[in-house]
Amino acid sequence: MYMAAGISYFAILSLFPLILAGVAILGFLYSSPKDQGYLVTQVVKFIPVSTDYLGSIIDEIIRERGSIGLIAFVALVPAGLSVFAAIRKGLNHVWQISRSQNFVRDRAIDLLMLFGAAVYILLLVPLTTNVPRVPLEIIAFSSNFTLLMVVHFFVPNIKLTLKDVVAGAVVSAVLFQIIRLAFAWFVTNFSSFTIVYGSLSALIVFLIWVYLSSMALMFGAQIASSYYKLYGSGSSVDQKVPTRQLGMFEEKTE
Repeated sequence: MYMAAGISYFAILSLFPLILAGVAILGFLYSSPKDQGYLVTQVVKFIPVSTDYLGSIIDEIIRERGSIGLIAFVALVPAGLSVFAAIRKGLNHVWQISRSQNFVRDRAIDLLMLFGAAVYILLLVPLTTNVPRVPLEIIAFSSNFTLLMVVHFFVPNIKLTLKDVVAGAVVSAVLFQIIRLAFAWFVTNFSSFTIVYGSLSALIVFLIWVYLSSMALMFGAQIASSYYKLYGSGSSVDQKVPTRQLGMFEEKTE
């Protein structure tokens, strides 16, 4: 649970640098403010918190940004990588892997996750424009499953096969979908939530959503590590392999 809490904390710290970096990218890809605004609106739809809150933040950044140059963009990326570093460390912790790769490879993995998330968003928005609700949810689930398969397979510092992570990716994708729909329903029907937290309510809801989504990711990784040990490629691993590489089940040694 504390790994999910750490991811949530760093998600808040990374939110504004990532938005700024995203706005910089939009400036290169979409010169028209109208096109930029439309894309932002489509992206915000997939985040089950107050669209007014996130929308107002992004609109203000777009108005006040001036010209974000290449140097500023490069400076923003490391600031936004902390959430991806937290995800990488959290997944390795679930797999009970204490050894780390070298610094360059760790940062490369974080950058690849950032790049993958950006590509995911840029591809998902056109695919889901003017799509009815049911097909939209099918597309969202399929894309989430694909993305989670990649994350569970490549991020942990252990040699895996795709078969090892399928069950974990399915569980994470299902939980992601449930959490997103439940939060969308909650935000729509319980506007009185603002009485407790006032102007911070939207930020609190976003934080809780990220926390539960992080829990879904960690739980899927736990399922994958267990499958790896019991039925996957880890079931044939020599018994002298350290326990930390075999998921949540301890190795029985003679």
